[in-house]
Amino acid sequence: LAIYPEFDAAKCTGCATCLKCCPADALTIKNRLPQLNRKKCINCFCCHELCPKKAVGLYRPLMLRAYSRILKKSAGK
Repeated sequence: LAIYPEFDAAKCTGCATCLKCCPADALTIKNRLPQLNRKKCINCFCCHELCPKKAVGLYRPLMLRAYSRILKKSAGK
């Protein structure tokens, strides 16, 4: 399970900053929105950090979120 970028269509302006800064060349633009190739993504999150509109969030699958909570609870004991 991995954390990966997720693009908010409501915030994205199609400026392609994410595309230009991606060192893995994992992004393309389709219909004005970034499309992520998860096989190419190296999880550097440059797109997340450099987006001028903060349109890139970080998605964590449900199992990863649940596992993180379990670890936090067990560490607190």
